Amino acid sequence: MNEPLLKQKYSNIVNILLFLFPIALLGLKSAGDLVLAFLMLMGLYIAFIDKINPFKQSELKLVSRLTVAYYTVIVLSIFLSGKSIDLLHYLGRDLAFLFAPLIALAIYKADIDFNRLILGIKLSLIMIGGYVLYQHLANGVIMDWRLSLGITPTLTMLMLVFSWININHENKYNLLLTIISSILAFSLLILAARRSTFLALIILSVLFLFLNSKFTVNKNRNIIFAAALALIFASIVLTQANLVNRFLVAIENVNEWSIGDKITNSSTGIRLEMYKGGLLAFKEKPVFGHGYRNTTGPTSKFINNQNFASTISLHSHLHNTFINTLVFGGVIALIVVLTLLFLPLKKFWQAFKENNNIKYASLGILLMSGYIILSATNGMLGGVAENSFFIFFLSLLLPKIFKK
Repeated sequence: MNEPLLKQKYSNIVNILLFLFPIALLGLKSAGDLVLAFLMLMGLYIAFIDKINPFKQSELKLVSRLTVAYYTVIVLSIFLSGKSIDLLHYLGRDLAFLFAPLIALAIYKADIDFNRLILGIKLSLIMIGGYVLYQHLANGVIMDWRLSLGITPTLTMLMLVFSWININHENKYNLLLTIISSILAFSLLILAARRSTFLALIILSVLFLFLNSKFTVNKNRNIIFAAALALIFASIVLTQANLVNRFLVAIENVNEWSIGDKITNSSTGIRLEMYKGGLLAFKEKPVFGHGYRNTTGPTSKFINNQNFASTISLHSHLHNTFINTLVFGGVIALIVVLTLLFLPLKKFWQAFKENNNIKYASLGILLMSGYIILSATNGMLGGVAENSFFIFFLSLLLPKIFKK
């Protein structure tokens, strides 16, 4: 079999996996990791056959070094915590970072069908949005892991913004698919009623409109799309009193906390106490921290209210990626996390300004911006689904802006 035919078959397999990833991640619990595992094995095969070292390949160096550096600080934080036996089993949750160089290599060697990837994202939104909406209409209440664990609305929101990337030149059939998938995704987000996700959606939508304006080929469609988004957000604000009230209550809780009034036992009050206690816990071990996934226990010791302390100790993280990182890994880990999030953002922005693979650069900007914004009130690194989503898209997008 000749080499071009082999490459075509290889690319077809990779594109099938890329197509399946968003569907597997949202539709089947943890199945996204299975797709990453296949890509990792394909990357291992390519590294062996073609003798490619992803740490030396120019397009892959950055993603390889950043992801493995993050995994390294996790390992260090565990072994220097004094509780390595208790914490060692957590290393498996972040293996995607360790294998990211091979995942990136597998994708890099393929000819990517970008439109098929976006189709997979839209179908995943239709499947999860349709399922949740049906469950709501049939039962009146949603009791399902897809919403109860909290991360599905966040990943749905990110994929929703990603799904618009071809909006300027889609034919009528693809445009109809975009409309259907967007309606169902918005339905899920409204039912979830998560403040941080909705706020991030507004910010990322504005950012998308700015990025989209640079390569607009149909100004009328762009104007209609922007007007439609504005109308949707205005309608949500006017009709979803529960969501609006949650924002107002959060503002009130922040004001009470800031002036030292009685703190309500709300998610906002608990998070503010988490942040304060986390910074105090960080001061105990500022260099290497208390150990990975060992943040809420040390933090709860600095909470005066025992009810709050008990509640916080039951959480798995501090609902702020940056403070959580300070507590588990100290200053060294925080530097690595900031580099992991902001350095690719800088590279994507440079590529966007230079018109270099602009669709990949735009998605990269949205990916990194989304994780940075959401990290202020959520633990966006550390959860299995969050890690899989981040590694998949970073491994796909970052090498592309270096590829000529």
